[in-house]
Amino acid sequence: SRGPRRALALGPRRRTRALRGPRSACQRRENPSEDDLRRFEFFGRRYLAEASDDGLEVKPAALTAGYWPAYPEVPLKLPPALARAKASFEAWYFGRAQGRRLAWHHGLERCLVRATYATRALTLDVTLGQACVLVELDGGSVATTARLIEATGLDADELGRTLESLEEFIAPAPGDARAARVSLSNARARIAVAPPRAADAAPLRNKVVESVRRDRQYAVDATIVRVMKARKTSSHRDLVAAVLSALVHPSSAAQIKARVESLIDREYLERDRRNPDTYNYLA
Repeated sequence: SRGPRRALALGPRRRTRALRGPRSACQRRENPSEDDLRRFEFFGRRYLAEASDDGLEVKPAALTAGYWPAYPEVPLKLPPALARAKASFEAWYFGRAQGRRLAWHHGLERCLVRATYATRALTLDVTLGQACVLVELDGGSVATTARLIEATGLDADELGRTLESLEEFIAPAPGDARAARVSLSNARARIAVAPPRAADAAPLRNKVVESVRRDRQYAVDATIVRVMKARKTSSHRDLVAAVLSALVHPSSAAQIKARVESLIDREYLERDRRNPDTYNYLA
């Protein structure tokens, strides 16, 4: 039984400046021609035929930075085969586009990894970071967290999210270590592996929840004031019923009571001196 056999079938997709987008006549001399863009597509075939003995096919994608959103930098140490492909592409590219700068965005890159589990051969569609982790566990190797951090260049948080996304293919080993699983229950010949969850997913979710809570709070306050302004005086029970029927989002009597207390503190309402269960509107 063996773990994933290293054979990166589709190399990284790359990103650079000013290669696509609308061009005027005066820009055509500065920007690469359409023929150059087509040559980028065939670079992988030439590299595979002329420069690589790794069984590696690369397919760079040169994108215009000005037409794409900003992406966070993902520190990553490439496996030797991909590092050689990267260097070869840079030499080829800068020979045709002098004075330009390549910005490699590893977070956008995908790889096809041919792997063998037991007697099954399959293809894994993974991110480049996931591929780097799988390569370190090739051939039944066992790697600790510290070794994976050193080999891949990922920080501890990013590596943790990457290992979490590869749980179907990687098993815990004794100590703080990981190893490739001996066999898989997934019967498909090609498996698209979900990318690691975003690092800022939880803070963003909390921010959205807090924003929704605050907006609903304002809506309850406005509805209470609108009802009391029309009625001038209302019992607590009637006020709660009127507010619940007017709101477009779900709420509860306890939430409305809390907002009434807040409005009393801010002197929008007051309790009736003779009947504390009745509220008066303060103009």
